[in-house]
Amino acid sequence: MDKSRESNARIIFPLILIFIFLTFITIYTTRMLFDASVSNIHEVGEDRIAGVGAELENYLYTAKSVLWVTADTVDYMSRNNISNDQIRNYLVEESDRQAKQFDDSYTGIYGYINGEYLDGVGWEPPAGYEPTERDWYKVGSAAGGESAIVPPYVDAQTGAIIISISRKLPSSTDVLSLDLTLDNVQRMASQLKVKGKGSGFVIDGSGLIIAHTNEKNKGKYLGDVIPDAGLLNEIKANGQGYFVATIEGDKNTIFVEPVMDQWYAVITISDRELFQDVVRQMIINVVICASIFIMIAFFYSLSFKNERDYSRRVQEMKLEEQAQAQERKALELEKNAADESSKAKTDFIAGMSGKIQKPVNEIISMNEQILAETDDERIRTNAVGIRRTGRKVLSIINDIIDLSKIETGKMELSVSEYETADLIDDFVKETKADAEEKGLDYILSVSDNIPSKLVG
Repeated sequence: MDKSRESNARIIFPLILIFIFLTFITIYTTRMLFDASVSNIHEVGEDRIAGVGAELENYLYTAKSVLWVTADTVDYMSRNNISNDQIRNYLVEESDRQAKQFDDSYTGIYGYINGEYLDGVGWEPPAGYEPTERDWYKVGSAAGGESAIVPPYVDAQTGAIIISISRKLPSSTDVLSLDLTLDNVQRMASQLKVKGKGSGFVIDGSGLIIAHTNEKNKGKYLGDVIPDAGLLNEIKANGQGYFVATIEGDKNTIFVEPVMDQWYAVITISDRELFQDVVRQMIINVVICASIFIMIAFFYSLSFKNERDYSRRVQEMKLEEQAQAQERKALELEKNAADESSKAKTDFIAGMSGKIQKPVNEIISMNEQILAETDDERIRTNAVGIRRTGRKVLSIINDIIDLSKIETGKMELSVSEYETADLIDDFVKETKADAEEKGLDYILSVSDNIPSKLVG
């Protein structure tokens, strides 16, 4: 009992130490992996949102710069009493230059100058069109000489959703504006993902979605897409970087980047999706460590068992050697007795076989005389049968003698001649009756090329 407990302690105690060590290593490496992965994901998300924000700002800044220079020029022309026709021609030239220099998202420059609507692409407003009632004019007037981005609206000329950048001329209440389609903004918004996960959008201060990774949400308000009344306020409050918010019961990481102090580029991604790869890697790490422990435990237990079995086997072998030594002595005695008995049996069988062989030979010899002298067909048939049976008996006796010679080591091979017809005849008589009893057809076919006598 004590030995059994000692044996169990020898195997269990080291395994407990190994398990504690591997558990510590697993927790430590998993924690490091998680922290590194989370840090990397946050860095990737911030880099992504900052890159898209910079691209959006550059796009809008280019449009603002074009409008700023054009507005200053128009203001100078207006203050120097240059006619509206000349100003219109200038706007046409600038619109053409802009179309060649930039992409087709810049749709032309227009404005309300000296009480008249002037358009750089030659668009004639419909009856009842009042420029001062349009958003581009109102926003531009309210900006006080700064370039302002007008929220998306339906263009009266093309019917498409566009945004405008408007500016009030420095020396008057006149306003100049430049239209932008949302194609480029939508293209940039499609990049608002972290490692291909989550969704992104561009919104203004009112929560209006200017562009979204899902174009169906473009033009809606944030509250209509994400039912969280406080999300817009949290986006404005954080302004830049990332924060965590609960949306529809799920924890989400929100990345934010301001654009021209009027828009916000936003990426939202649930923590379940964001850390999916991290959790999977952590599970793999735990499984690997568990597998290592199982393998160590298995091989350690196997080694311990082999060692114990070997010790037991050594003891058994010592006992077996002692028993075998005794058995060998007994076997030698038994073998000697068996050899004597076998020799006596062999000698007896050989002697008896020799004694039987002589009268059988005499019977066969007399039978041969009968075959040579009689003409009676019935007697000859019986004599032939006696000859066959006698030879078979003689063959059996010879086999017994041969077996005795094999046992005594005196067996010698001899070559003799035999009749092929007799061999076939004997075979047929031994097998034909059995075949007929089973209802089988017995067909004998012998080649003409077989010699009448063979040697074997």
